Amino acid sequence: MKNLILIPARGGSKRIPKKNIKLFNGKPLIQWTLEAAINSGISSDICVSTDCEETKSIAASMGADVPFTRPKALSGDKAKSIDVALHALSYYKDTQSIILLQPTSPLRTSKHLENFYNYITKSCATSAVSICECQHSPLWTFTLRNKILERSILNPNPLDVRSQDLPKYYILNGAMYYSQVSALLTSQSFISKNTIGFEMPAYASVDIDTEFDWDIAEIIGQKYLT
Repeated sequence: MKNLILIPARGGSKRIPKKNIKLFNGKPLIQWTLEAAINSGISSDICVSTDCEETKSIAASMGADVPFTRPKALSGDKAKSIDVALHALSYYKDTQSIILLQPTSPLRTSKHLENFYNYITKSCATSAVSICECQHSPLWTFTLRNKILERSILNPNPLDVRSQDLPKYYILNGAMYYSQVSALLTSQSFISKNTIGFEMPAYASVDIDTEFDWDIAEIIGQKYLT
């Protein structure tokens, strides 16, 4: 099956200016994801979708495809990953499946990606996403109304259960998304009723969105990426 690994990396970022090319533990942030894709052993085209010339230069120097400049309409804060993916697929007509890797997950390594792909292959899945266990159960969440705590509708019962006795919940960690192209075109989403989850450890699931996330990820990366 012919695969496309897509790395979306727009130039604009309000919270962390030039985030994708900012040095993260000594390398541009996007380089960590490019290296994971290249070293994963998955036989695929590797495409970087960007509107940033500096990002293009880094990607091209590492041997990735940069066949287009991402349109302005897909480069703003409200651009959706699905639209970016569909745009990229218009340049890869014979692609049968796509893996989307966000540069904001630099602790996702080539081994994680290799295991993800093998997991998908063995499961014969049409779509899959990476997940991690919630560090805090959503059953213990509240809303705040007029300074008064109100119990979550998820669990209106008293908080008399030990945390270790609660059921496990999982969240998307944003590191890896997979879909067969036919399924993506039908559902217009990487997530459908048939999507399977690939669990990743908490340390590898940091998704950088703020400066605080960046600082935490760098500290964790110094332990696990060196």
